[in-house]
Parts: sequence; C-alpha cells; structure tokens
Amino acid sequence: MDSRIKAPYADCTNCPLQSERVARTTGPADAKVAIVSRSPGVHDVRMGKPFSGPSGQVLDHLLNTNGVDRKDVLVTNIVLCYSENPPQGAISACKARLQDELRQVQTVIAAGSEAVKEFIGKTSIKSARGVEHFINGKRVIATNNPAAVLYNSDEFPNLVEDFKLALNPPPPVVYPNVTIAQSRQEALDLFNSLSIWSGPIAVDVEGHTPHLECIGFSVLPDTAVVIPRRIIVEVWNELTEFLQQPKRWLWHNGVYDVKLLRRNGIHTTIAEDTFPLSWCLDERESGVHGLSYLSRTQLGWLNYEPESVEQYKSAGILPDDIDELHKYNGYDCAATLQLFALLGERAKADNVWDLYRNQKIPLMNALVDIELRGFHYDAIAAADLNEAIVIPRLRELKAEIREIVGLELFNPASPQQVAAWLYDTCGLIHQLKSTRKKSFARATGKEVRKEITEGRFHCKSRYEDKLIAFAKQAELFSQINKQRGTYIEGLIKLVEPDGKLYCTFNPCGPATGRLSSRVPNFQNITREAKDIVPGIRKLFKPSPGCTLVQADFSQAELRCTGVLSGDANLTAIYADSNRSLHRETAAAFYGADYTKEQYVKSKNINFGVVYDQSAFMFAQMYQMPKKEAQAYIDNWFKQFPDVLVWKDQIKKQVVQGDDIVAPFGGKRRFHLITEENLEEVKRQAINFLPQNTASELTVWSLCQLNSMGVSIISTVHDSIIADIPTSEAFDTARLMKAVMESAAMECLGWDLPFTVDISMSDVSWGEVEEVEIERIAA
Repeated sequence: MDSRIKAPYADCTNCPLQSERVARTTGPADAKVAIVSRSPGVHDVRMGKPFSGPSGQVLDHLLNTNGVDRKDVLVTNIVLCYSENPPQGAISACKARLQDELRQVQTVIAAGSEAVKEFIGKTSIKSARGVEHFINGKRVIATNNPAAVLYNSDEFPNLVEDFKLALNPPPPVVYPNVTIAQSRQEALDLFNSLSIWSGPIAVDVEGHTPHLECIGFSVLPDTAVVIPRRIIVEVWNELTEFLQQPKRWLWHNGVYDVKLLRRNGIHTTIAEDTFPLSWCLDERESGVHGLSYLSRTQLGWLNYEPESVEQYKSAGILPDDIDELHKYNGYDCAATLQLFALLGERAKADNVWDLYRNQKIPLMNALVDIELRGFHYDAIAAADLNEAIVIPRLRELKAEIREIVGLELFNPASPQQVAAWLYDTCGLIHQLKSTRKKSFARATGKEVRKEITEGRFHCKSRYEDKLIAFAKQAELFSQINKQRGTYIEGLIKLVEPDGKLYCTFNPCGPATGRLSSRVPNFQNITREAKDIVPGIRKLFKPSPGCTLVQADFSQAELRCTGVLSGDANLTAIYADSNRSLHRETAAAFYGADYTKEQYVKSKNINFGVVYDQSAFMFAQMYQMPKKEAQAYIDNWFKQFPDVLVWKDQIKKQVVQGDDIVAPFGGKRRFHLITEENLEEVKRQAINFLPQNTASELTVWSLCQLNSMGVSIISTVHDSIIADIPTSEAFDTARLMKAVMESAAMECLGWDLPFTVDISMSDVSWGEVEEVEIERIAA
C-alpha cells in the first residue's frame, strides 16, 4: 500500500488534510456497534487514536455504564485526520474508508452534528435524538459528541439517555388501547363514568385555533378514549359542562390546550401538568420536557407521531386518514397519565413536589389568562416609524458605509461582503479567540466591531482609520436593522385583527427559573436609545380607556444576595430607605464627587461582582483598565465580606457534587464537572440562587394578583405589567405594590424590605413614568 495512504480505501492523495496528523480507527473489524464523530482532536492525533483525552474518559464511562468494553466497539471519525472544520473534500476522500469499516456494524452512534448529518441527513441533533433511525440496514442513534459535555454539563444527561437507547434499548412496551367514540351516546357514557372519577384525568386536545379536531381522555395507563370532531359537535353542551367540573384535569403543557378551549367558550383549568413537573426534576431548557421526548426516555416508547400528524401540527393540513390523528391524541393522553405517576413519585422523593404544586401550577393557570389578554401594538404607527425614520436612517448609514469602504454596491448586511472587506482588503487581525461554540476566524459581528472601535486590532496601515469609522457606523446599522426586522416589520406581521400581539410564555425556560417568551419575545423589547434604537416600546399601548401600570422589584437579586449571604453591611443598606448601594459603592471607590458615568459603571459592576464576573470581563465590558477593575472587586468585598464567604461556600458545595437548592425549593443540578467547565459551573451555581429567588418572588406575586382579578398582560424579569381601566389605575397600583412588597415575608419569612417601584402611562409602554411612592400610598 502507498505509504501516503493512511487507511484502506481512503483517498489520501486527493485529500486536503493529507499532511495533517492522523488518529486511526480502533476496535475489531467485526464490531456490531460503532461510534462515529466528526474528526480527531488534539489529544487524539497526539496518541494516534480517537477519543484519547478527557472526552475519551467520558466515552469510557458511558460504555462501561451500559456494560460495554471499548475494545469491543469500533471507534472512528468521519475524517481520520485533525481538523476543526473538515472540508467537504476531506469527507469525500474518507467516505469509502468509513463505509468499509462499518460494513458489519449493526448500530451506529452518530456523535455530533456532522455525524448526524452524514448518517441521518438532519442538521439538528435535537430533532434527531431519542429515536431509532434505520438507514441502509443499520440502526443509527443520534447524540452529542462526548467532548461537548466537557464544557456544558447540562448535555450529559442527554448522552446518558442516548447511549442507553443505543446499547441497552428498552424491552418492547405495550402501547395503550385507543378507543375512538363513534356515537353521541358513547361520548355521553364516557362523561358520566368520568364524572364520578376522583383521580387525575389526563386530557389532550388536537386543533388549530379556533378549531377543535379531537379531544382525548385517559384515567387508566393502558387505555384512552378519543372524541372526534364530528361527535364533539353533537355533544358540545355536555362536553362544556363536563370540562368545567372541578376535576383533577391533567395536561402536558396545558396552557395551549386550555387557551384553545376557552376561546371556544369552555372555561376549564389546569390541576396537574407533567410539563412543569418534569422541569422541577430537571431544570435544563434544551427540549427535554416535550411529551414525545419524555415518553421515549422515561416510558421506553418509540416515536408514535406519524408524518401526517407532524404535518398537521406544523402546517394545519389534516391527515388523509383522520384516525392517525385520533390515535396519536389517545397516545398523548395515556403517556401523560403514565408520566404523572412516575414523575410525581420522583418529585416527592426529590423534595420538589411543593415547588410544583405551590408555584408552577398556579403559574400555568395565570399564564392562560395573561396570554389570552394580549398586548395592544400600534401597527400603523410602527409602519409610519419604519417608513419615516428607520428605513431612511438605514439608507443614510448604508451610503456612509459605502463611502468608507469605497464600494458603490457594498451591502453592510451581508456577512460575506463584510468579511471580504475586513479580512481580505484591510488585512484585519483582532485578538478574539475562537471557542468551542464560535469561530472568530472571519467573524463580522458585534464582538469584532467592538475590538476595532476599542483599538484591539492590526491591519494594513492605510485602512486603520477606515476600519474604525466602519465599525462605528456598522454597529449603528446593525442595531437599527435588528429593530426594523424583529420589532417593527416582524411584529406588524404578528398583529391580530383586534390590534393585539399574543405571545407565548415558557414557564419552564432557563435553568434559573425565569420566564421566557416567544412569538413575540416580550422580554427583549428594547427601550429607546437616543440616536441608535427607535422607541419600540412606544408602539405598545394600553387598551382604550386604560392605563398601563408597571410594578418593578427594585434590585431584587441584590437584596436576595444580602439575605442569602447574611452580610450585615449589605442588608443594612437595603433596610434603610435613605441609603443606596449604588451611590455608596461609587463613593467608596471614586470618592464623594463621583461622576454620573462613574455611578452608572458602579451600578452595573455591583451586579457583576455578585455574579462572579472577572476583572478581565469588567475591563472588556466597561472599558476600564484591568487593574482598576480588580481594585473595584477587592474594594467591594472589603465592604461586604460575608458575600465573598457565601460565594466560596457555594463553590465548595458544587465541587463536592451537591445540588444547589434555592429558598423556594428549585434546584440547580450539575451532572458532570470537568476541568474545562469547572469555573462556568461555579459561576452558574452562584447566579442561580439570587436569580431564582427573585424570579419566584415575581411568579408568586403575579399569581396572587391574577387571582385577585388584576389584568396582567406581561411580565419582564422582575416586573409585572397590567392594563387597567384608568379610573382604577391608582387603586390597582397600590394593590400591586402591596402584594409584591409582602412576597418575601409571606413566602420566605424574610423581613428585609423588597421595594417595588410603580410606573404608569395612559399613552404607551415606552412612556411609563415612575409615580411617587407617597402618591401611591395615599
């Protein structure tokens, strides 16, 4: 064999990686299981075999846990030679080699997005994992590259589940028997029998607003009954009466279903819900709480969603065989019921049942109300703003940028054109280092623009001034263009005929427990920034005859830090309404005559110090020397020494492998701590406690106020926004302030004041103005 050929059937002579170091395939030629990743890493080529470094230790653990020895498994890569991003030519050159090595393999574990694409044809691991794929006679399991968990411990449970599916697939399961009601009488008999049922009743609705296609029920784990649309019409009154009974209605992410029913005049509620129950047991956000995922990983079910149903859910096209949808509906009900029994026991054993019952279930019901109310958005004013200000300003900036770069047709919104000018024409060299998640080799985003404007770059000498001018104008262009696309033109398309935007809140979003939202994301609606960002919030209006009332916890996370750490100096500041943490820390570091800029810098850094940001990060973010940033950090902990002690205790706790438990019972679990992710794990552990506590105080207040009839229309982090008849606005503001300020004492027994600021406007969200406390309290 030619010495240049590194493996049989590999076309190394025509491979662009021919000169790179190699990590050859290991394992027996007759192996029945193969693990295939993208390309070998530094450790691998140094040792000459794949998965030789820390990622190899993870792989060995996953194999051993499933009773498999690595020597019995084929371990290889799509390309054998080192490359951070293998070119297509290298993949093609190694293809015949890979196919030959896998000829006797029965199960392929495709580890990483490149391998998943190569074997399954999907670019998303998330959409491909958890299912057995049968490709060219082989069973293929999609998962992450074991190296990924070295930096992100939250991915480790996914790996565990995927390797278990690949190496120890669950035994065949008995799927539920789904009965489809064929007559009015069958449906009435079901209602009568379930009316005396005292246990949980799993319910699932299939439909697109406002139409109901079918509704299913399950009270026994191996059976479900589905009522199709043609029968629903015949029993509408009886169905309405039945669903409005005070039963233990059990859903999976029931907010959507209950909203759909309410839009059809059926006022039912959420008594139990396996979606937030799953989150209480596993606070990860990465799609692990979906019903199909849970049924696969927890119940051992295979994917039961046919393509026709997937098409219906995404595009609203009914299946040719409508019973495919009905059967799917019944499976959802039975899966929900089985999961509730399983997860409920786990939640009690893990001491998160109270969190689920007392916080998450009230929140689910409150979100139904909030999402149904909507938020008025002035689409006409948005279009006028776009046409009169935004588009002309973008044209001006584009013309200025074209003049700077000297290209008449240059498009600053094109990453390819920008990269060509920055790197090829100007010879830009910046100090940004590529990471596992992001390459800065030819990056064109805000990070690169910041490096340029702050002078951390080199280039061809004649382009230095042009690069700085370009970066400043390109940043303006990027920010305004983002507002145009997402918050003006994007929102105009989403406005309903009644003039409102209806967003979907995720009650189980980030690991901290904060709510997130989408379509549109109310959490990210920006405030006006002079000369940069148009006043998007001014487009959000109160209802006719109403006033917007916004109640904000003041520095809730820092107050939580004071109580949690027991720092006497920090709590003393917040206990005295005449004192200000931001003013005092600014004076302590800069002197009594600190400037407004120094005050703002101190305010921002106060939060950063608590959240364990480094001096280097402060120096980058706030444009100060690293030495000054470190001095600020040191001075801060001299004032509040118990906060430092508290942070060190949390770090020790997490390194020991203990869960971090917040006052409301929420947990932050770290599934795999490595040398690579240790510092990030420590930072997340510290951040979790004050952020989760402040978030749960907001959630509790929101639920209380909603149950009192306050018309809440949104919540953004630690604030609550209500749309109130103007004649009732001040009374409601008093109520909001009173409930929120009592939350810490009511829920946790904390006597430290948690101050709430009230802002109001009968014009727009962007024009709310703080109202004096005396006026509210009068």
